[in-house]
Formats: sequence, C-alpha cells, structure tokens
Amino acid sequence: MQLSKIELCMLCICVCILCFFIYGNLTYPRLYTYTLTNSITIHDKENVLEKVQNGDLIFLSGTTYAENMCKLLGGCIFSHIGLLFRERSIVYIVDCDIGQSFKDGFRVSPLETKLSKYKGDKISCIKQLIGKRPDPNQISKIIDESMEIDFSNNVCRWLFSEYTKYPTKKMFCSEFVSYFLQKLNILKSRDEGGKNPCWYTPGEYFHNKIQHHFKNDYFFGQNIFFRF
Repeated sequence: MQLSKIELCMLCICVCILCFFIYGNLTYPRLYTYTLTNSITIHDKENVLEKVQNGDLIFLSGTTYAENMCKLLGGCIFSHIGLLFRERSIVYIVDCDIGQSFKDGFRVSPLETKLSKYKGDKISCIKQLIGKRPDPNQISKIIDESMEIDFSNNVCRWLFSEYTKYPTKKMFCSEFVSYFLQKLNILKSRDEGGKNPCWYTPGEYFHNKIQHHFKNDYFFGQNIFFRF
C-alpha cells in the first residue's frame, strides 16, 4: 500500500514528535543529579516548614513523562510550583495541577497532605518571600475568586502567552501562581511592565530570572531544599 503525500507528512510529524518525546525523557534535568553535583544541603522538613510564611513558594518534581517534558522545556529540575500560606500552625498550599488521582485544577490543601500523597521525587524546595507578607484576608478573597479554575495542559499557551486573554478558567501551575501573585500586588501585571501569567514557568522562579518583574522591592530568597 502506497501512502499519499499527506499521510506520509503526518507520519513524519508523528515520528518527530515521538523522537522528541523520547529525547526529552532521556535528557530532562534531574533533581538528584543536581543536588549531588552542586553539593546542595538537604534540610529536615520540620525545620523548613516551621519557618514558612504567607507568600512563600514551593517546588515539586513529578516523574511522569509529561512532567519530565515540562522540566526539559522549562529548563528546571522541578515540574510544579505552588504558593504557601499559614493559618496558625498549619501550612497550606494553593496550586493548580493534574490532581494525581484527586481533584485536578485549583486546590487548597494542607501541605502535609499534599506531600504525603505526592507521586514524584521526595525532595522539595522552598523560596521565602522577601517583603511585606500578604494579608490573610486578601489571600482568602483571591481563593474564593479562584474556585472555578481548572487545570490546563496546553503548553502552547506558554509559547503564545502574549496573545492569551484574561480572565481565563484554565491555567497550568506556574500560570496560576503568577496570576495569584499579580492579584496580591507582588508581581507586575502586563500593563505594569510584567507579563501575562502564562508566560512564567517554574524555572523562571527557581532560577531567579524575573526579579525585575516584582513590585515594591519584593523578591524571593535563596532555594531551601528539604526531604519529605
């Protein structure tokens, strides 16, 4: 059977995508290799979490094929990012992800619950917010406004971020964190010289590439790694 030109073209595209997918899962940045190569200190979870305050960031490293591709494309050892806040002695994570057998999209959950059920590498990283801490009432208000947000796995929105219109009901993890930080008046909006939320990746935050995008002398401190 002879293939038509269109069928042959489609076959070539599929083969190229498959080869890129295989390449990505062989060459993505590896968390454990990074910590060993750079002699990273891995702290105790309890010592790190007791210092968490409103507005801190947390990074997680998934191990599925799709999450490995996120690491490759984002140039980062972590595939996921969330925002933390504290109520009394309990630390909560606000994030938007695939759910890992639970509800996908926007979620608020105790960080201990998230970590205990997380399917991925068991090393995480926290960045502390430097600057005035977000008000708990302000965080609660944004949470209430975000309840209907679903998870988006469309990476093309990252590639064409300049053309994305907001508000939108679907976001990926770093997009949601950026949206939340803009709502908190920590990260500049596009009108203020920043970018659309879907422009940002976990790597932008982890590698401190966007310090000039923050408002009012805000910035995030050094990476603090811990095992869970």
